[in-house]
Amino acid sequence: MPTDIYLIWEVKNLPALIIRLPDECNIESLPSNVAFESSFGKYSIKITSTGQKIDIFRSMTRYRGTFPPEKYAEMCKWYRDIAKADQSNIVLICPREE
Repeated sequence: MPTDIYLIWEVKNLPALIIRLPDECNIESLPSNVAFESSFGKYSIKITSTGQKIDIFRSMTRYRGTFPPEKYAEMCKWYRDIAKADQSNIVLICPREE
């Protein structure tokens, strides 16, 4: 018999990261900004650049609550979507050292 999903703590995670690049490196591409929300929480990541600086702002809030077993697939998708966004790549072009 399936059981409910119990998320007994609300979780908030708001890390920010600033990357300063050497002058000889160039940014070739940045991931797209991502934001989504479900009954389990909300997530966003915004990546911007100015000159030789990359700013990464990430926000994840998991809601506290009791959810029916039918929501399990939705919860798994929510976590997979977060993992996919967190694993997106920044591509840099830097000269090789000889």
